[in-house]
Amino acid sequence: MLVACRQIVESHGDNVNALLDVGALLLDFGFLTRARECFERVRVLAPNDLRPVVNLANLARDAGNHAESRRLYSALQASQPNTRSFAAITRQSGIRPAVSDSERLQDACGWGKWPLRKRVAHVRAHRFVHWMFVLARRLRLC
Repeated sequence: MLVACRQIVESHGDNVNALLDVGALLLDFGFLTRARECFERVRVLAPNDLRPVVNLANLARDAGNHAESRRLYSALQASQPNTRSFAAITRQSGIRPAVSDSERLQDACGWGKWPLRKRVAHVRAHRFVHWMFVLARRLRLC
């Protein structure tokens, strides 16, 4: 899988959508450093595109870097204050200044259960095949 992703990045390194798709695939499979490289490359190619920032915020959250995740989610919400989806993301991420300790504890318990609900290996394999098919179709390889 990594070889296929690397080939796509090398041959379509200026294609924002391909980089975002490969980055999402790598993130889903836990290759955080390589996913970050894809998203950072998109930020350089398309500085006004919010998609890589959303993905970097999700990556920081998944990596346990909650301060960075909050910073990115807050920046997204500040850049798009009337967008409901960013407000929902920040609520889910714990970016709520006026929250009681009991609510924080409840949120923390929910985050603790999250790894237990991760997909099993056969579901990931199915998603991998799906992503590769989507990438191949977008890049007109098949």
